[in-house]
Amino acid sequence: MRAESGAAALDLLELELRQLPGVCLVAFDDRETTLVVQLGVEPGTDLVAVRERAGRATGSHLDRPAVVEVVGSDTEPVGGASRRVRLLATIELPDGEIEVHLAMGERRTIGRRRQQDPATAAVDATLDALGAMDLDVPFSVRWVGGLGDGTDKAVAVSLRATDGGGRYGVASGDNQVEAAARATLAALNRFLAR
Repeated sequence: MRAESGAAALDLLELELRQLPGVCLVAFDDRETTLVVQLGVEPGTDLVAVRERAGRATGSHLDRPAVVEVVGSDTEPVGGASRRVRLLATIELPDGEIEVHLAMGERRTIGRRRQQDPATAAVDATLDALGAMDLDVPFSVRWVGGLGDGTDKAVAVSLRATDGGGRYGVASGDNQVEAAARATLAALNRFLAR
């Protein structure tokens, strides 16, 4: 198959990637010399198989260097067992403020935000709580969105790095606020592990 270029190639690649078993999100991050193809997967998905199939599909559709990243609830934990950041709770207060409670080892922090969209507030509150742990987290919200028809309480999050890069996470929870906080941690697990 001849590799196409431009937007048409990305459209065809996205269609093929969305058909892979367990894939629920496809996103592209165009960096200086490389295209990052990020896939969000459902829990229980064979990450190795998805990564291999997505790599082959990417190579057949694109005529430029690309890297495939697979993110989801089964990816490695944040910072190993001793430095793993855990979500303890999310709380929606009556005045519209969102609280996100995190723990790492014995340390506990709370991030708070009030915004029109509770899921976006949860992402910002999670970033605030990580900052309160003295973790360097140079990211801001790019977009937050529910997956499917909204009844499955799954959320995808895209974060923008100060250096222009990006991270993506997908998670589900008891509600959209909890799912957004979990998706934020999923997006940052590799970054925080450094």
